Amino acid sequence: MQSVYHHKAPAYILYATMGLIFVMSLMVHQPGHNWGDDFALYINQARSIVEGTVEKTIEINKFTLNESTHKPLGLLF
Repeated sequence: MQSVYHHKAPAYILYATMGLIFVMSLMVHQPGHNWGDDFALYINQARSIVEGTVEKTIEINKFTLNESTHKPLGLLF
């Protein structure tokens, strides 16, 4: 079965779109903003979704989540 979409956009539209996305990504990048240690957690979360072990990932990160939430008086309590 052949596709009914025979019209192809000119290459310059693709290049212009890619250029626009690149410029916009440079505009939103802020000095000092990095992925930090969260990147490893993002990988683990994606893996747990694929493997069906979301509960295990939540349990492993429960301590970190509980200790990193902002408390009214900081580390005093």
